[in-house]
Amino acid sequence: MQFWDLVKRSLRFYAKSHVATVGGAVVACAVLVGALTVGDSVRGSLRAMALARLGSVEFALVANDRIFRDRLAEWIQEDLDREVAAAMVLLGTASRDGGAARANQVNVLGVANDFWTLAQVPEPMEPLQAGEVLLNEPLARQLNASAGETILFRVPKPSNLSREAPLSPEEDTSVALRLVVKGILGDPQFGRFSLQASQIPPLNAFVNREALQDRIEQTGGANLLLVGSGDSVVDADGLMNAMASHWTLSDAQLELKSVASDTALELRSSRVFLDPFIVDSVRAIEPDVQGVLTYFVNEIQVGERINPYSMVAASSAPLVPEDLADDEIILNQWLADDLRAGPGDTVDLRYFAMGLGRELLRKESTLTVKSVVPLEGQYLDPNLMPDFPGLKDAENCRDWDTGFPIDLDQIRDEDNAYWENHRGTPKAFVTEKAGASMWANRFGNLTAMRFATDPSDRDALTKRLADALPPSGLGLSFYPVRKEAMQSVDQAQDFGGLFIGFSFFLILAALILMSLLFQFSMEQRTSEAGILLSLGFHPGLVKRFFYYEGGALAAVGAILGAVLGVVYARAMLYGLTTIWRSATGSATLEYHSQNGTLVGGALGGLLVAWFTIWLGSRKQTALPARVLLHGGGDGVGESGSAGAGRRLGFALVFFLGALALVGGALGADGSSAAGLFFGAGGLLLMAGVMGASWLIRSWASGSLAPSLSLVAMGIRGSSRRIKRSVATIGLLACGSFLVVSVGANKL
Repeated sequence: MQFWDLVKRSLRFYAKSHVATVGGAVVACAVLVGALTVGDSVRGSLRAMALARLGSVEFALVANDRIFRDRLAEWIQEDLDREVAAAMVLLGTASRDGGAARANQVNVLGVANDFWTLAQVPEPMEPLQAGEVLLNEPLARQLNASAGETILFRVPKPSNLSREAPLSPEEDTSVALRLVVKGILGDPQFGRFSLQASQIPPLNAFVNREALQDRIEQTGGANLLLVGSGDSVVDADGLMNAMASHWTLSDAQLELKSVASDTALELRSSRVFLDPFIVDSVRAIEPDVQGVLTYFVNEIQVGERINPYSMVAASSAPLVPEDLADDEIILNQWLADDLRAGPGDTVDLRYFAMGLGRELLRKESTLTVKSVVPLEGQYLDPNLMPDFPGLKDAENCRDWDTGFPIDLDQIRDEDNAYWENHRGTPKAFVTEKAGASMWANRFGNLTAMRFATDPSDRDALTKRLADALPPSGLGLSFYPVRKEAMQSVDQAQDFGGLFIGFSFFLILAALILMSLLFQFSMEQRTSEAGILLSLGFHPGLVKRFFYYEGGALAAVGAILGAVLGVVYARAMLYGLTTIWRSATGSATLEYHSQNGTLVGGALGGLLVAWFTIWLGSRKQTALPARVLLHGGGDGVGESGSAGAGRRLGFALVFFLGALALVGGALGADGSSAAGLFFGAGGLLLMAGVMGASWLIRSWASGSLAPSLSLVAMGIRGSSRRIKRSVATIGLLACGSFLVVSVGANKL
């Protein structure tokens, strides 16, 4: 009891002298807890944003420019007993008041009531009517719009041919939607919906799905499927199997129709070209299928005579004779008469080939006329021309609207008469191999495939083709968007570690200051330590007495530091969302904390504080009582060259290590370079402290004693309390490095 009474009395008596001990522990714990809590808050905010943008969506199928039936969602939901929603998503623009306020990159989502059931907190929503739109908050702010105002949207009209294809028309590619704002949606109402992992909130506009489908001429179509979470276990393969069980040719934008006077069936795509997967799969089950590639040719020339803008078809028997060579061509009678050509004549074909993007390459091929065929029977077939956008509905050649540059002045009256009478009937024919060598492109090598099958067998052939063309082969698949979102949160930048990296030297400076001031208070009590030893107290007991005293005060500081750490974290987050908004862009950061973080940070700060106190007190009580009674303490016996060489060696080792890390950082990526930066800085700090310790001890020993002057006396006096001098140097070095590190890593 005598020992603990002594501790209590000492705590009361020396509380003021140990304010530094408490303050150092408070700063260390506050910074440590605050840094870790900021990391938790950033991670928690990212998780909250992921949940807000996904709601209860677990899987998603994004078809982009492919259109399938929206009723697939109903059938998959019935099979799997999960909420499934179909949507039409287009990227467009929005404007208000005649363009006074404008927003680009707007996600225009055609949705039905099933979409709102996937919100994180589903709320009953009144059905959107045609002519109405719901805006999310970021888009409403961008447009400065409110309920009741009219917004003009412009969205791309899905084309049969990819917009990347230079054959697609450049005009009439978008439609305008003039809609009245029904309301503004916040994050809880699914306003933040997005499948992209981004901290920048999307600009979303929600419209009636059927109205949007009708406006863009895609009745019953969708390009997005969303699958909600459920009690049953399902994976992407299970979802694909459920989708495949209801998959038809129309979902792949394919059609099987009768041609050639109802003597054959033809498979063609509204996308104009058949994907290589489709061609390979069909030929695997129907080896004798006839491929067709019909292309738009700029000029067909024989001698001095030129026929402009014609269709040329590449195929195989029976349309093209089996003995036709790849360098030969067949002309129909109309073209042969126009060019005054016959068998054996040389024909030059000039056309545009598709390059990268929308690039068009002018090319030319020379062929020999094999024969001339009459414009009748299988050679009078307008269905051989695919549904080229801008061509199929044109009544007159001068109404053509294609991605090709067309010189209308070259079109003659006879050319226009041919189009009006025979539409896109090809004027010439080549082999399939020759056509592929001239016109094959990244969108496909065929425009149609013909089956020598009785049209009455259409249903059976349709079933075989649908089974051979599953959605997975067309690049469609369900992605576990919720799982990927959570993984992206878990694998995001460790902001807690980053803040600790920046705060490490602040923590270190606080501990050094705490150690210095604790030693000052110990120096004031050297006589007390000497009296206790003189009275017979064991040196170990006296040592524990001082250690427990400082440790108890450090514990109080750790508790206060944990509380202040929460305040520090909240202040940091407030700054990042207000005055430092430019550092985080549009990301929304909210306070999140975990009990483990608070307890761990407080215990970590307490442990390093205790360790600092132990280092400061372990030598103080090791001195004899007579030395302590005469006022001896820290610094006694320090002067001299003992260990000076060892310290210089350590300084050189640390310095070389810092140089090595700097060299490694030159070839490292951003995240690794940041870690190497702090590592090199830490080693350089230790090298400097060791070097300073060696220099001061050299002054103390006289080996590098300065001359006798006022400045020299000051330098010489710094060696009286070597540890204090070195600690002061380290304290200032930590502060300087903290400023430099923040400036160097501000990006």
